[in-house]
Amino acid sequence: MNIMKTIIVFLFFFYNNAIFSQNKSNSYSFTLKEVLAFKNRIKELERKDSLNNILIKKMDDRISVLKNELSVERIENARLIEKVPTVEKKKTQENNINLGIQLLSAFMCRRVENGTPSGMDTKFSPSQNKSIYCFSKLNNYYESSSAVYHLWYQGTELKAKVRIRLGSGNERTAVSQRIITNEEAGYWRVEVATADQKVLQIISFEVV
Repeated sequence: MNIMKTIIVFLFFFYNNAIFSQNKSNSYSFTLKEVLAFKNRIKELERKDSLNNILIKKMDDRISVLKNELSVERIENARLIEKVPTVEKKKTQENNINLGIQLLSAFMCRRVENGTPSGMDTKFSPSQNKSIYCFSKLNNYYESSSAVYHLWYQGTELKAKVRIRLGSGNERTAVSQRIITNEEAGYWRVEVATADQKVLQIISFEVV
């Protein structure tokens, strides 16, 4: 298309020159030198146009390759992103992880309201009507619900074994509570354990 436009412009230029010359002398003609120059110019333009077409074709091919590579890379990245969480959860090997249960934190506190603990401490006063709470937060990497246990000990004596259902997912809370009176004052501990009796953490506290 470009070369045709150039040729038309070139012919129009010569035609105008010819008309101008005809108007002056009522006769015109092209010299051999002018004809050869015209042919050489056309060949030169054809070569340039051919080179441009080759470059455009190469650029189109490269763009097509890049688009294809980008598409493949995006698909692969999406596939890896979908796989990573499941693989990582199953292969995670850290302290306090047993059979898909990971303990994030555990402590004793005076109150738990709407899932929020307060009054965390290691020393508590005995009471006839106020509970002491054990609050724990865990990740359950199982696909279904599981269970953890809070084992309340006074010294070496097991006073209570509280089973807590733990839903599947991250940052699940497991809470148990106990009223400890003056008669039971002393050193206590709560063991946070999995269903197969693997202890995740031991929390020691004192009632005085």
